[in-house]
Amino acid sequence: VEFGASFNGVSFGRVRTSVGFDFAPLTRRTFGVDDPPSLDLFRTGTGLPNAAPVVGPVVLSEILYRPADAEGEAVEFIELQNNTEAAVALYDANFPTNRWKLGGGVAFTFPPGVSLAPDACLLVVDFDPADAAALAAFRATYGLSPDVPIYGPFSGKLANEGDRVDLYRPDRPQQPPSADAGFVPYVLADRVNYAPGFPWPEISADNAGASLQRLLPVLYGNDPLNWGAAPPTPGSPNQLPAPDTDGDGIPDAVEFLWGLALDDPADGCEDWDGDGSANADEYRAGTDPLDPGDFLKLDRIRLESNVELTFRAVANQSYSVLYSESLVNPVWVKLADVAAAPVSRVESVKDLEGRRGPRFYRLVTPAILPGVELVR
Repeated sequence: VEFGASFNGVSFGRVRTSVGFDFAPLTRRTFGVDDPPSLDLFRTGTGLPNAAPVVGPVVLSEILYRPADAEGEAVEFIELQNNTEAAVALYDANFPTNRWKLGGGVAFTFPPGVSLAPDACLLVVDFDPADAAALAAFRATYGLSPDVPIYGPFSGKLANEGDRVDLYRPDRPQQPPSADAGFVPYVLADRVNYAPGFPWPEISADNAGASLQRLLPVLYGNDPLNWGAAPPTPGSPNQLPAPDTDGDGIPDAVEFLWGLALDDPADGCEDWDGDGSANADEYRAGTDPLDPGDFLKLDRIRLESNVELTFRAVANQSYSVLYSESLVNPVWVKLADVAAAPVSRVESVKDLEGRRGPRFYRLVTPAILPGVELVR
């Protein structure tokens, strides 16, 4: 195996993809006893299956490597997206001259002081954005607002026959008395080794102008199963429908990540963690199908002068709280909606009339839109 620099305390591990295996940084160490004071104590640990690979905090989210060339001036671009709930500085805050950069088939180092807001995207293009006419034409082509950050030019060219795009972030420079004092290690933040056809999405002369688009920003980047091809959407999160081969309501990429069968609809109805919620329902609710404590539920009902209902709301999920006065042929009435938010948090809903008689409550996601029949 080959591997590059890593941050202190981060281990590399074998990561299964739909086409084989990568060797990548992991979200946690899974050796024996972690941080043991002695070798003997380390040997008492039995080890664990490898943890998930690190994905983010900034990922390669869209790549246009074969643009349409109707007027002889094709523009290639690479889109980056922040997949976290906090702004990410594309430089080392302690050594700000050390900045993130692109490598592989192209090369680009981000200018000083660049930061990417939560869930936001930026673009790196193959022309100089200082060229006002070229920049205006590019923004007009895709209807981009002035708020979308555009940087460039990157050197090199994205090859139509397949190429590699790497995203690197700087680690702390080596310090004296190291023989390499001053050397800046660069840690691989994301990598995509794309190809123009199977198993990668097909992009040929017939559909030149389509871009590679990551289906979900939290999925591992160097796996063709996690990408699709569609008309470009630079500057905004991808909205590409995720393939669902067996039609069980769980996208193929998520089924692969969870270890479900891509061609078996029955496993969407199974309850792998025994918490009473089917795998497909856990996907819709944004909960973990392998954690029996993580499922859609009301955590607490507190009775005082009114009734207060508390639950854990998952990031980017909306909810409706319903009530009925009987479970015999129940008629459910909407008590309140809870809007989606970019972070997971604890939400509370009050029922000011809940003490007037017996009431039963139900929590559903996503929120039920006006005019849609309530759950029976």
